[in-house]
Order: sequence, then structure tokens, then C-alpha cells
Amino acid sequence: MKPTGLIVLLALALGAPAYAGSPDSKPRHGGRVLKAVSGQFEIVHDASEGTLVLHASNASGQPLGAAASPRLTLQSKDGPIDLKLEPVAGTEGAWRASDAGLKGTELEGTLQIMVDGSTEKIDLASSIDQVDALLLFEGDRLRLKATVFPKGGRLEIRPVSREDEQALSGAAPELVVPDGKATKSIPLARDSSSSTVWSADAVPAIKTRGQLLIRASLDSRPCEARLMLSPDATKGVHGGTIVSFGTDAAPLEVLHDAEGGRVTLYALEPTAATRTLESPEALELVLTPDQTATALPATAVKDVSGAWVIAHDELKTKSLDGAALRAHVRGRSFEQRLTGFSQKPMQPLPQQPSASR
Repeated sequence: MKPTGLIVLLALALGAPAYAGSPDSKPRHGGRVLKAVSGQFEIVHDASEGTLVLHASNASGQPLGAAASPRLTLQSKDGPIDLKLEPVAGTEGAWRASDAGLKGTELEGTLQIMVDGSTEKIDLASSIDQVDALLLFEGDRLRLKATVFPKGGRLEIRPVSREDEQALSGAAPELVVPDGKATKSIPLARDSSSSTVWSADAVPAIKTRGQLLIRASLDSRPCEARLMLSPDATKGVHGGTIVSFGTDAAPLEVLHDAEGGRVTLYALEPTAATRTLESPEALELVLTPDQTATALPATAVKDVSGAWVIAHDELKTKSLDGAALRAHVRGRSFEQRLTGFSQKPMQPLPQQPSASR
């Protein structure tokens, strides 16, 4: 079916998770959080490319400005490496660095940043190595929260609500990881700390920050959600495309499921989304901006902040390239055209699983 004009309106009703809960200092961009007096500093490190992005925010989640560009001093076998981070264009409170010294699995050294006239040094060893993500299955019929600790290779899965726990029908979720040219399915076990938590430990694919696939049973049918442990400036933790409107609206991760006819949007910074996209303001997704558009209301994911699901046959298209995502913020409108937007933003895992561990 050839897509006709389509506008998707998202009512921004943000609620707090009630069942799964969330840590106070969780990473919002899939990186590592550094504890500091002046705020929260998240480092997103791509060891293969030798790049690093630093996101700075205060206790309420608002972007934190700096009087001078941050400096990063890394320890190496040849001595200290001093790097000056440059601002990320169009993103407030974000800086970027690229250097061969960043190509490694671990970062050792200090971060120096000036805030409100005071210089603060932060030891990279104080980082919280943790990735949090909301996993949605078949739209939002099943909602699970994933917490990943890459250093220990640990994964924790918990339902968002009692309703989600009941939807699992008593079947434990599984972790599917690459195993050569095939895959290996690792059943998750009930955690000793809580009857509503499933976990796995010492998983090599988690330690290397690869991509994971979580498989659950919904109405006795298998369903899957992906998790990307090494997101970058263009891809989010769910493997979706990052869309930024500059400093006036919170960035979004947009994930397109062409087979299911769905688009899922995640606010990278739910607190900032609450601040900038006030109800009844809305977002619009226009598949064919040059044609007459048809409005289609979207549904906010229940019990969680900053996530929406849109389901419509018009979304059963191979690509959203050329579509426009519009944000209406306090009487002003912003538009970002989607480019390089494919149906499968992540490389698929092999389809023939090997025996379970």
C-alpha cells in the first residue's frame, strides 16, 4: 500500500513508573553516570570508534552549562592524555571528543569541568556502570524494564506493573545472544532478591556491550525486543534513530516496526520532555508532508514516563525517510525531517538458535 499523508499527534501525559521503579541517577543515553557535587555527568564511550560524548545535567534533569569546555585526562601506558571536549552542535549540555586514546574497553582518569565559577574534578572510577531501558512488546501490550550491568555481565528484567507480570503467563523471559553464526538462548532465573525480578549473570555478550534480544511469551506466543548496549549520537538504546530539535525541545528516539505497523517514541530525557513539551502541546509525525495529511492520535504508554506507541496500517512501509517529525512547544513549532531511517535500525541476530545453556 502506498502511504498517504499522515500526521501522528502525541498527547504528552507523563506518569511515573509504579511497579518497576527507577534509580535516581540512571543513564539517559545508555552511558555511564558520574557522581558529582554540581550535577550528573553521563559518558557515552564508543571504544571501537574512539569517541566520547559527555552529557551534563543538574539534579532535576535540566542541561547543565559550563563556563569552559570540559577537559578529560586519561591514563595510558605512555602517560596522561589531555583531551578538550567540544560542544555538540544543537544539543545543550553535551560535549564530544575523538582520539585514538579513547579506543579501549575501559576509561581511567579524571574529568575536569567548570560550573558556576568552580572547577570540579571527577574520578572516572566513581562511575555507575548501568544501562536502563524500557522494553515494549507488541506495541505496549507487555512492558518490561531492563537493567544491565556490563562490567559484571548482569541483566535484570522486571515487569512495570502487576498487569505485566500476569501477562507473562508464568513463563520466564529469555536472553538471546550471538553464538558464532547462530544464537544461544539463556533462560532468566527468578532473582533471590525479589519474586518479580528475573536475572542472568556473567554473560559475555553483556560484558562486551553488544546487542541483546529479550524474548518473552505473550498469550503463549513468543515476542521480542532489542537492547543496544553501545548507543551513539544517532542510535538509541533501543536501536532507534535519535531525532533532535536543538535546545528548545527534548530529543526523541524513534523506532519503526514496519511489519507490525508501529512507531514507538522514547524521550531521551523524560524530565526535560516534561519541562519543554507541556500538555496539551503535541508532536506530529507526517509521512508525506507535501500531501494532505490525516491526523492519527497516538497513545502514551501507561504507567511510564516519556514513551508513546502509534499503530496504523500506513506505518507498514519499508522506510520513514522523508517523513517529518514536528514538535509544538509553548506556541512555537519545530520540524525535523527523517533521513537514513530504515525499517531495521540494528543488524538482526542470526535466526537459527543453538541449544539453550
